Amino acid sequence: MATGFNVLAKGTFAGNQASITFSNIDQSYSHLQFEVSVRGSQNQSRVYFHMNINGVNTGSKYMMLGWQQESGSASTLVNDGVSDPNWLSICGDSVQANQLGSVEILIPNYSGTVLNKGAFGRASVADSTGNNTTKRYADLVYEDNAAVTSVLFSTGGTGYFMNGGSYIMGAWK
Repeated sequence: MATGFNVLAKGTFAGNQASITFSNIDQSYSHLQFEVSVRGSQNQSRVYFHMNINGVNTGSKYMMLGWQQESGSASTLVNDGVSDPNWLSICGDSVQANQLGSVEILIPNYSGTVLNKGAFGRASVADSTGNNTTKRYADLVYEDNAAVTSVLFSTGGTGYFMNGGSYIMGAWK
């Protein structure tokens, strides 16, 4: 039985990729965590970071419980109940050159089969000058009690993840 944080997959985006998929996720752990530093290709300052669990891309399966966004000294708190897997943001291509957005996602009890899955995420995104950062915290419910066996990340649209980003997937008991 493995204990502590165990790296299950890691790598870098060697070229422009439409998505990254983690499949056949080891079910011998309880909690799953992703750390991603990436930049989207769309010509805007912020690009959606889309998460797809177990190949389900139906928006009604994903319920955002709420999010909080901090930019400078201002803070916005929203409890919106939106059905949408586009719940965090990364840097887009109009942000200062070579800036990456950082995303962290935790899925507790991902291997369980009794309760629906919850995901907690946070992201930091620079603005177009590269000097100001927006932080976003969000809670998402995946309305299915099946164990999480695969996760796909994409920009949720026509863009792609740009060359040079990195990712790590880890798990623990």
